Amino acid sequence: MKQRHGDIPLEYICRLLGKTVQTYYYHIRYQKRVAENELVILERVKSIRVHLPGAGVPKLRHMISLDAGLAARCPGRDTMYELLRSHHLLLLRRGRRGPTTTDSRHRYKKYPNLVREQVTNRPNELWVSDISAPRRCNSSCCYCTGWFLTGSCNTAPPNREVGWKGVAKFYRVLTAR
Repeated sequence: MKQRHGDIPLEYICRLLGKTVQTYYYHIRYQKRVAENELVILERVKSIRVHLPGAGVPKLRHMISLDAGLAARCPGRDTMYELLRSHHLLLLRRGRRGPTTTDSRHRYKKYPNLVREQVTNRPNELWVSDISAPRRCNSSCCYCTGWFLTGSCNTAPPNREVGWKGVAKFYRVLTAR
């Protein structure tokens, strides 16, 4: 305001707005403090993102609050979101991934279904097996890698399960028990 109206005394402008001159200077100092604080936070965010490029706002806030020199400067959640949004540092939101199923239109060799029209008359005449890899739960177990390989073997007519096994690593061999 003072820059635009340099010929009008500051006391007169403040009196018109119902503020004191002290409030005007306090606001200027406050804006400088906020700008310096934002620069420090943005530098820290960029240094964290060098090592953890996928770190979102909650993790960034937690890591900044752990720094001894920045704990008092750490902004709130909404302020942090606004700060990162204004400087284009927010991560792109990924859509929710639905269930993944087998891709039957893959480019690899497809073997014919030999038992499609076969009729079975007694148990153990035809066995059907399958291997699948469902996603693991997001539990707190320390060995979760995200996938769990399962294999099962069933008899065709009564659909009785003959055996199954599940493993956490793909290099292990699945054998029915």
